[in-house]
Amino acid sequence: MPSRASTYALTFLLMASCAASACDTDYIADASLTGPSTTGRFVAILTVEPASLTAVSRASSTCRADAPFDVRVNVNVRARRDLFIHDIGFEFVDPSNRRVLPIPYPVTTEVKDSVLLPVPLPTTHPIPFPGEATMANVPVPAGGTLTTPFRLQFDCGVPARGTLFVSVETADADGTVVVVRTSAQIGG
Repeated sequence: MPSRASTYALTFLLMASCAASACDTDYIADASLTGPSTTGRFVAILTVEPASLTAVSRASSTCRADAPFDVRVNVNVRARRDLFIHDIGFEFVDPSNRRVLPIPYPVTTEVKDSVLLPVPLPTTHPIPFPGEATMANVPVPAGGTLTTPFRLQFDCGVPARGTLFVSVETADADGTVVVVRTSAQIGG
């Protein structure tokens, strides 16, 4: 009897998950291979600097294939209305279409063209989660630009060229969540 109940519960959770993932697709902007995202609900402009990113190799004596490398990138979010930034996501696709999640390390955060807002840096470093940087609802006023530099760390065996996709999850005061995406090239 308990196994039948757990099967029904698992089936219900799977169906609920599929239904929930089908909702709110209007709010997700499509990825752009050439520049900032401008589709979806136009609440923010997302850009990545520089447009062509340079990989910097790290020394490693244990790699048999491609050496580990770092990439420095500035993620710019220009708000068209008051927003809160929840998460910034990173995904790398190499020339053979293999998906890799780098480990992002934030460098600093500032808001330009508006009121400067101090963003407290943590005194302890949390364990980084591959592909995602949690921003803890950083506010960006309408017309302001949040610039967040990151150092992305890639492990052994990842070629130092491909496409980096960047996504930013935003929310407004009403709780409407919008994901904006863009991309940049690593290694030309």
